[in-house]
Amino acid sequence: MARHAFFFFMFKRLFLPVLIVFVFLAFAYAEEETEEIGETGDEEILVLDDVEVKERLSGGNLGKTEIPRELLKNMPKGDGTVSDLLRVAPSVQYDLNYRSSGTAGEIAPAEVSISGGKTYENLFLVDGMSNSNMLDPGSDIPVSSFENIGGNPQKFFIDSWLIEDITLHDSNISAAYGDFTGGVVEVKTKNPGSKFGGKLSYKTTRSGWSHYYVDPRDREYFNKSEEPALQPNFKKDIYTASLSIPINADTGILASYNRTESIIPLGYFREYRDTERLSETYFLKAVYNINGSSYIDASAAYSPYTGRYFLQDHIDGDFELNGGGYSGIANYHLETEGRGEIKVHADYSFQENSRTKSKDYHMAWIASKFKPWGAGASEDYTSNTPSYEGGPGNIDKENGAFSLKFDHSLGEFSYLGEHKLSYGAAYNYIFGRHHRTEPSSYYIYSTASLDVNCAGDSFTCVDGDQYFALRRYYPASDVYAQVNEYAVYAEDEWKFSRLKLRAGARVSGDDYMGNINIAPRTQLQWDIFDDNATLLTVGYSRYYGANLLANKLREGMVPSVETV
Repeated sequence: MARHAFFFFMFKRLFLPVLIVFVFLAFAYAEEETEEIGETGDEEILVLDDVEVKERLSGGNLGKTEIPRELLKNMPKGDGTVSDLLRVAPSVQYDLNYRSSGTAGEIAPAEVSISGGKTYENLFLVDGMSNSNMLDPGSDIPVSSFENIGGNPQKFFIDSWLIEDITLHDSNISAAYGDFTGGVVEVKTKNPGSKFGGKLSYKTTRSGWSHYYVDPRDREYFNKSEEPALQPNFKKDIYTASLSIPINADTGILASYNRTESIIPLGYFREYRDTERLSETYFLKAVYNINGSSYIDASAAYSPYTGRYFLQDHIDGDFELNGGGYSGIANYHLETEGRGEIKVHADYSFQENSRTKSKDYHMAWIASKFKPWGAGASEDYTSNTPSYEGGPGNIDKENGAFSLKFDHSLGEFSYLGEHKLSYGAAYNYIFGRHHRTEPSSYYIYSTASLDVNCAGDSFTCVDGDQYFALRRYYPASDVYAQVNEYAVYAEDEWKFSRLKLRAGARVSGDDYMGNINIAPRTQLQWDIFDDNATLLTVGYSRYYGANLLANKLREGMVPSVETV
C-alpha cells in the first residue's frame, strides 16, 4: 500500500472537511426544494421512471430473505455492520462469542454461517462487487502469529447507514451466483436523494454504561484482564456525515463518511494501556438516469481498518494490523417492457491484510536481575514466567481484483406454460502478494549459565547470566500470484398451472486448479392450494466455492528453519 500512501493521505485530509461544510450548507438551505425524481418509503431517492415489470415466475421466496430499508431503519444495529443486520434471517448462525460481553469493544463484523456452511464459504456482494476476502478469511490464526495473519470474511466493512436493502440467498440458489458453498448476501447501497440535504450523527457507548454478570470466582481476573478476549473496559464512538446533491432531474451524487472507533484498555505490567480499533468509510456514488428504461450508477469507496495491539507483558511488543482498502464499481441497467432486462457490471478493488510496526524478533528471557520484568517474578527471580521481549514481525498481504459481468433476462414466452430465460457470463482477474518485509526470528528458549561469556553479543546473550542457543528463523520473502476465473450460466423459469420449475446450470473454471466445474441448479415448486401461501419445494443444486488466493500464495512462501 506504500505506493498509494500520498494519494490517500491527501484524500483523507480533504474529503471530510469539504463534506462537513456542504452538510451545513444543506441544513441552511434545506427549505429550498428541487424537483422530485422519485420516492421510496419515506426517503426520496433517484430512480428510473415507472416501468411495467411482470411478476417473476419464481413464485414464493423460499430460500431467499429480503431485508428492505424500512426494516433496516427500525432494527437494532449494534456496531452497524452487515453481519448485525442478518439476525432476522432464520438460516444465519453466529459464533458462540457473538455479542459476548467479553469482547464488547471490538468493531469488526461478526463471522456468520449460512445454512451450516463455514464462515468463509459465503459470497458477499456490494452493488454486484464481491466483498468476500480471499486472504485467509475466517481463520483462527492469532494476530500475533509469526507464520501468517488471519482476515475477516469480508474485505470492506460497510456501515449500515449506507445500505438500502439486503437480500440473503440460503438454499436453491440461482445459477446467476457462483463462488460459494454457504450462502449469498447481496447488499445494495443507497442512491442519492432528490433534494439537497445532509446528515450528521454521533453514537457512543462504553463499559461504564454497562453491567457485567460475571461468576464471582472470576470477577477479579476479569476486571484485571490482560487478554484481548476479555475486555472489561472500552469506549466506542460512531460518527456519520453524509450529503446528497441532486445535479438535475436525472443526475445525483451521494457523499458519505463513516467512522467507528474503539479504545480498549488492557492490563500491561500491573498498569493499563490502551489498545485501539478504527474503521472508516469514505463513499461517493453517482446515478445518471439515461431515459425511462436505463440508467448508470457508479461508486468509489475507501474503507481502511486499523487495529493497534500489544503483546501481554512484553517489552517492545507493540504492533498494528491494517485491513480494508479501496474499490470502484460501475453498473449499467436496461429494463424494458416485453424485452427483458440487461445488466453490465465492472469493478476493481484492492485490499490489504498486513501487520506493521512490529519488532522482527521475539525472545523469552529467564527472569533475572538483568531481565527483571517477567510477570510475577519474585525478588529472587524464582518465578517460571519469562521476561518476554519483541514482536512477531511485519507482513504485508495484498489482494486486488478486476471483474466483469453480463446478465440478460429475456422476455417471457409461452410454450406448454410460461417461460422466462436468462443467461450471463463473468470474468475475474485476481492477484495477490505475501511479503515478509524483513527476516524475523523466534528465540525458542534461554539457557541460564553463570559461566557464559558472550564475546560481545549483547543481543542474544547476557554475560554470567543466560544465552539463547536456538531460534526459529523466518526468511524475508516476496510471493506474487494471480488467477484468471471465468463462468457462464443459463437458466429457465417455467410455470405450468400450479407447478413452477427453475432449471439451469453454471459452468466455471480458472487457470489455478485447471478444473471445469459444472453446477446444476434446479428447484421444483408446487402451489398446493393455488394461493401462493402453501408451497411444497424440492431442489437439487451443486455449488463450488471460491479459490482462496492464500492457498496459491502459501505454495511460494519460504518455510521457516531452526538454527543455532
